[in-house]
Amino acid sequence: MTAKIIKDNQAEGNVMVTVHTAKEARWYYDRNKDIVFEAFVKTQAALESYEAAGIPWAQIMAYVGPDNTPQLKPLYAQLNKRGVMCMISTAPTYDKLPSAAERTAAYQAIIRDGASLIEADLSIEAAAAIQPLIPAKSAKKKFFGKQ
Repeated sequence: MTAKIIKDNQAEGNVMVTVHTAKEARWYYDRNKDIVFEAFVKTQAALESYEAAGIPWAQIMAYVGPDNTPQLKPLYAQLNKRGVMCMISTAPTYDKLPSAAERTAAYQAIIRDGASLIEADLSIEAAAAIQPLIPAKSAKKKFFGKQ
């Protein structure tokens, strides 16, 4: 039903479909080559399954989970090498830290370690925390707000 609604409304440029497996992504991709995915890619094995499924990496943003663990660094590197942006959801974890200083340190560590995006309940606070980490020149500068 979702694939049909997207196609019927020519909404491919306005939506991102969340998929939990490469098999699920492949199902959507077989029906519409223009769909963009927020794909659960939390492990090297998941990365390999998406690669085997043949979904173009340009159509994937990887959700790597809610925790910025040292084990993610190699996964970030592999995904970034393929041009994939990586997202962590801080709502269930780092947004709940007791102080603004702790949250700022966590948000900055996420970006420094290789994530591209933070999905946060405290989005204004997260944006302010990572502002100093934004490169002076970036193709994605338009997404960073006023500079």
